[in-house]
Amino acid sequence: MGKRQALQIAAMIAIPAAFITVPHYLFYYIVFVWKSSSLLFIDLFFGLVGLCVAVLAVRALFPSQGPVDKMDTAIANGEFVPFFQPIINLATSEISGFEMLARWIRPDGEIVSPDRFIPLAENYGRTDAILFALLHSAGRNIGHELRNNPDLKLTFNITPDQFLDPGFLSRLLDVLKRADLPASGLIAEITERRQTGDLERASQTIAQYKKHGIGVAIDDVGTGHNGLSSIHRLDVCTLKLDKIFIDGICENERSRQMVELLANLARQYQMNIVAEGIETPEQARAALDMGIHEGQGFYFACPLPASELLDLLDEQRKPLTQNNNPQHRHPQTPEHIKIAS
Repeated sequence: MGKRQALQIAAMIAIPAAFITVPHYLFYYIVFVWKSSSLLFIDLFFGLVGLCVAVLAVRALFPSQGPVDKMDTAIANGEFVPFFQPIINLATSEISGFEMLARWIRPDGEIVSPDRFIPLAENYGRTDAILFALLHSAGRNIGHELRNNPDLKLTFNITPDQFLDPGFLSRLLDVLKRADLPASGLIAEITERRQTGDLERASQTIAQYKKHGIGVAIDDVGTGHNGLSSIHRLDVCTLKLDKIFIDGICENERSRQMVELLANLARQYQMNIVAEGIETPEQARAALDMGIHEGQGFYFACPLPASELLDLLDEQRKPLTQNNNPQHRHPQTPEHIKIAS
């Protein structure tokens, strides 16, 4: 039982006792003096009065927590933890990076759906606090992997509002320094589902991120407002294809054409491209055939806690010391690239 709950229970007992017992004895004295026969009425009256006053007093002293208050408490108590979904090199089957995703796990083990807390965080200005808490945790748990392997990339999501906030980058850099995370190992993903806004300002902001070594990616490409010309103007390092196109990559001609168009655009402008939401070996093979070299999705691995991600990275390193044959280390066919179920 928490401290708050204990205080509420104590108040529910003490306040009615105070409002019932003292007046009760006082009126008993009056009744006996005047020989009234209304004892039962007085008992009921003061019992109800005491109960009502107790409820009002407890509500005033201990107002119930609203959703935002609960979120603030969860942030302070470390209930927001990072999970990591591996990003796979489709040609070599190796982990080339991982996307950091927020998970809200309450003390009783209940997991709050991101569909519930992300809109709340965005509407009430808690996105910075949650992201920075996740980065601190990532620094403690997997920071050594990023520091020791410059080829690994940690991607994380930011909103267009965060991205265009003039003070956000400096706050982010301060957090990275305290979390001991190398800026050169990070990629900030901006969703295309929301309007980026002033493209000129966005382009200048991307240049500032690059100056500090942080890459910028556009997430959910093909589903938003920016358009192909805007994607080119923003000069990002990575495009992440939305799952909606990958779902139809094997049987839907329009999806295939869109994927090929975006893959060609990425190659032309020297951008990396990642296929999200891969769920079958056929989708992985089709993406690789179209020139997409990285992918993520449940076919490879679901989002994992840090301990399980580290286990996967350890498993990946084992062949490097056990077998010197590169063909054994790097299977080339999509049938071999599933690393977790």
